[in-house]
Amino acid sequence: MDYPINLDLNNKDILIVGGGRVGFRKFKRLFFVGANITVVSREFNPAFDEYFKNDKENYNLLQRSFDEDDLKNKFLVFAATGNRKTNEDIAYLAGKEDILVNIIDNAGLSDFTVPAAHYRGKLLLTASTDSILPALSRKIRKDLEEKYGIEYQLLLEVMTEMRPGIIKKISDMKIRRKIFREIAGDIFLKKVKNIVNKEKITELDINQKSTTYQKAADYLIDEIADIIEAFVFDKNI
Repeated sequence: MDYPINLDLNNKDILIVGGGRVGFRKFKRLFFVGANITVVSREFNPAFDEYFKNDKENYNLLQRSFDEDDLKNKFLVFAATGNRKTNEDIAYLAGKEDILVNIIDNAGLSDFTVPAAHYRGKLLLTASTDSILPALSRKIRKDLEEKYGIEYQLLLEVMTEMRPGIIKKISDMKIRRKIFREIAGDIFLKKVKNIVNKEKITELDINQKSTTYQKAADYLIDEIADIIEAFVFDKNI
């Protein structure tokens, strides 16, 4: 049984050995979370082409064979060569250096596995079957993606700004807990969803902080302020 954990990989040095389709998927997710990535491969999938052309501030694409020195100072290693023996050799060498390694075709030799995941802004949706049936993990992830829509991203974006103020303003932990439960409850989430549908808010609106997003955010801030006021002035709620 694996222990689930979320790692902060921002500015961490990560090595991917293998530039195929799977290696590219690993690269994109690591790139998204701000890791410093080195990819070593004799051949690269065409999906990497645009990254060869762009600024390589936080990644290196090295078109050559793997060398043991590539492991130096790495935080995590992904062995994704498509060659089982090579992947096992990488796992052995990484183990000697006490570096955690993931082998794409051998969960038994891996120190960790990566669940099927979808980012809904600051909401991370994951599913794992302990590498027994990855196709089921992907199906569950897609189901979660459909169930938890843009309204969750919008709410979390607003709460990122409001939460510190709520904690600072309200010292009573019991009242704070009630407020947060109310905000996370079905009734309020339905209000958020109605705002999303009415304003036709997209993920791009939220990411770019568009005027459409600002209008919706202002409305949510007022609604949350009303909830806070109700609990502060009526502690029996």
